[in-house]
Amino acid sequence: NLKAIQEAALNARDLIVFAVVGSYLQVTTAQARVVAMRAQAESSRSVYQQASDRLKAGLNARIDVTRSQVQYQTDLQRLRSEQADVEKEKLNLSRVIGLPYGSDFTIAEDFPYAALVDLSVEGALKAANATRADLRSAHVAVQAAESALRAAHAEYFPTVSMAGDFGAAGLNPSQAHGTYTVGAKVNIPIFQGGRVQGDIEQARATLNQRKAELQDTFGVVDREVRVAFIDLNAAADQVVVAESNVYLSKDTLRQARDRFVAGIADTVEV
Repeated sequence: NLKAIQEAALNARDLIVFAVVGSYLQVTTAQARVVAMRAQAESSRSVYQQASDRLKAGLNARIDVTRSQVQYQTDLQRLRSEQADVEKEKLNLSRVIGLPYGSDFTIAEDFPYAALVDLSVEGALKAANATRADLRSAHVAVQAAESALRAAHAEYFPTVSMAGDFGAAGLNPSQAHGTYTVGAKVNIPIFQGGRVQGDIEQARATLNQRKAELQDTFGVVDREVRVAFIDLNAAADQVVVAESNVYLSKDTLRQARDRFVAGIADTVEV
């Protein structure tokens, strides 16, 4: 039971690490969204400025200016919302790691994306089953319950006990002489009612409960690993699509600039 509690304490430390790392990554994610939203707002501002210039030159209608202005202001609102999310996530991180209330800090690293290599679901499950402290705690709890069941069965066995003492007796230390007693006792259970059987049934029920908890923990670990890989694969696919979009956007910009230099497109397209 002591070993199970020690493993449970290690599991609690793992959960703290998980919470801190997760909160840190939430901050970096929110900061990345701010960068993306700031770029979108800058793009909307450029479109609005170009529409305003074309209106002054008499090349388009006021509705184009109004539409681009609404989009620009909407993007500014979204940018402010993303910036607020960053501050909230930083407050959460500050609370998790125990910083003084109201502390202002900056994140040192943003952890750029890197594809996972040489990592499979089977390998991750094997590593989790070998290293997870909650699984070790559940394993040891089952062993403790098995020991308790054996101890309950052993209440039927006879017991032998011995006791003894040694001392000194006399009117004064010079006249003292040693005294001692030695005794032995054999206890043979004959009739104990249903106490021992009750202890056995209780221990067996506890053992069944611990085994069920162990199986449930296996299920939790299996689900967490598989869900993590589903999220990782989905995120990796999103990165691939995003990288493709970046390439296509740069290609579109290059073509728009070429068309502008050739005199067949205006600055709005660029």
